[in-house]
Amino acid sequence: MRGICDLVDLPATEPFLRDVFTDVARMTLGPWVHFGGDEVLVMQPEEFGRFVVLCQEIIAGAGKTPVAWQEAGRSAHGLDPLPPRPLRAGFGMVGRCCLLG
Repeated sequence: MRGICDLVDLPATEPFLRDVFTDVARMTLGPWVHFGGDEVLVMQPEEFGRFVVLCQEIIAGAGKTPVAWQEAGRSAHGLDPLPPRPLRAGFGMVGRCCLLG
């Protein structure tokens, strides 16, 4: 089974993510950009870690604070503190979103 992890190292992946996240950052007024990171069932931890770090670097480079679901913290690199510090979003028992710093 192929997961998105097989795409992380392709030459087109980084420019694609950079285009998308830079455009989203430019179009939004808030300080955050959420890049997901949940329900990743087929990636190896080190591959997922590279994806998480790449997303964080791009979003931080666009002047926004990266936000991801709490599962991204389980990647090989976790949510490495980059300036600005990334946040983790989690769902509580009643399904409300909360930010986990």
